[in-house]
Amino acid sequence: MLAMIIVVNVAPRTARADANADKQTQVEMAFDQYPEAKTEDQRTAIVDFLQHFDRKLVAGALIDHIVGSHDGSEATIFSTLIEGLGPDGCAVLMDRLGKTDDAVAKGKLIVAMRHCQGDDAVKTLAACLNDTRAVLFEAKGAHPRRVCDLAYDELYLKLRTDARYGLDAGPGMKGLITEKLSVKWRDALIAKLKGKMTEAGGTAAPGDTPSGAPAATPVPGG
Repeated sequence: MLAMIIVVNVAPRTARADANADKQTQVEMAFDQYPEAKTEDQRTAIVDFLQHFDRKLVAGALIDHIVGSHDGSEATIFSTLIEGLGPDGCAVLMDRLGKTDDAVAKGKLIVAMRHCQGDDAVKTLAACLNDTRAVLFEAKGAHPRRVCDLAYDELYLKLRTDARYGLDAGPGMKGLITEKLSVKWRDALIAKLKGKMTEAGGTAAPGDTPSGAPAATPVPGG
C-alpha cells in the first residue's frame, strides 16, 4: 500500500517537472532564434510566442542569454526583447546586475538596459559608475572601455534631454565615451555627470570620483 501511495504522489510531480522542462526548452529555443531573426515581423512573432510563458521563467532565461552572449552587440540585440517583456524584463535585469560582480557580465547587462527607463534604471546604472574594470569584449584596441564607461553611456542616452544634467542633446551625440577617448577625459566626464546627478537629487551616484579625474570641465580630445 505504501508503494502505491508513493507512486501516486510522485507521478504528478514528475509530470509537472517534465512539463516545466519542456517549457524551459521552448523558451531557450526562442531566445536562440532571436539574434538570427532577419525582419521585424520575425522578431515580433518571437516576442508574441514568449508572452504565453511564465514571466519569471522568460525573464530569467533572457538574462542568462544576455550574460552568455558573444559580445556587446549581441547583448544589445537582446535589449529589444527586454523592451518587449515590459517592466518584468527590466526588473529582473536590474536585479541581476546588482548581484553580478564579473566585469564582462556586468558590461553585457548594462548595454542590455538600453530600453529600460525610469529612476530605478538610472540608479542601477549610477551604482556602476565607480567600477573601473575593463570590459574586454568591448576592446578594439589597447584601451577597452570600462564598466563605468558603459554605464555612463547608457545614462547619457537616458538623460541627455534633461537640462539638469548638462549633456549634449544634439544629433551628433557628442559626449559619449568611445575607446579613443583617454581615461583622463573619461573620468572627467563621469565625475561631471555624478556631480550633476547629486545636484538633481534622488539619482545621485554613490562613491568617490574615479582616480585621476581632473576638476575642470572636460573637452574630449583636448
